[in-house]
Amino acid sequence: WHRIRLPWGFTRYVIATYGDTLWVGTSTRLARFHDGIKLKEWRWQLQPITALLATDDGLWIGTTGSLYLLRDTLLVEVRDTQENFPTGVDLLKPWGKRIIVVEHNTGKLGIWEHNSWQYLHFTPPIVDVEPKSDTIFVGSRYQIFTHPHTMWETDFSLFFNPNNTGIRDIIVHHDRVILLTQHALYMYPVPK
Repeated sequence: WHRIRLPWGFTRYVIATYGDTLWVGTSTRLARFHDGIKLKEWRWQLQPITALLATDDGLWIGTTGSLYLLRDTLLVEVRDTQENFPTGVDLLKPWGKRIIVVEHNTGKLGIWEHNSWQYLHFTPPIVDVEPKSDTIFVGSRYQIFTHPHTMWETDFSLFFNPNNTGIRDIIVHHDRVILLTQHALYMYPVPK
């Protein structure tokens, strides 16, 4: 067990790992740790950091206003040739060489691939995404979808129960899809 003290007060933290490197972001700071030792800390002067994802390409930084990529010491706002970009980021997930993005405030789902941004048409708000090989499992508040686009519902009581506040998290493990809601954990076979 190893404890790293974060001296930035009570705030929302987001983390990402890559190899032995740990990244920690807040509304005002970005820090890089290696084996529990802080190597570098930056004062973050842009919008608050809401999501981090470390990949071979660098550190993807989602904020309440945009998406950035940090390569070594170069920070670039991510835009495509049409000047399309997310208006903020709540969630970043890798999907092969692609980056899955859930947009801040709107809950829209998009993919960054080959220097281009594409929205996927699902009913927002998207609350979680779980990529597995050639399929993405997408959870909106009360429905489960897969991409390529199909709607998949196996237990309508999950989606229409008035005591249920909706899907919180999705995990695909072997041949099961595991859904977490505020009140229950659901397990389903992966659709064929």
